[in-house]
Amino acid sequence: MSSILATNKIKLIEGNRITIEEHFVPIGETYKQNLKQLFRSE
Repeated sequence: MSSILATNKIKLIEGNRITIEEHFVPIGETYKQNLKQLFRSE
């Protein structure tokens, strides 16, 4: 399953999940690394 998420809504990356408001969304290791790289480049 894939989802489209607004990165400006992500509050926290923790383990293999992200927090958006009060919701926890599981993410795979590849997406986790991509998100971390995206946030470093901003």
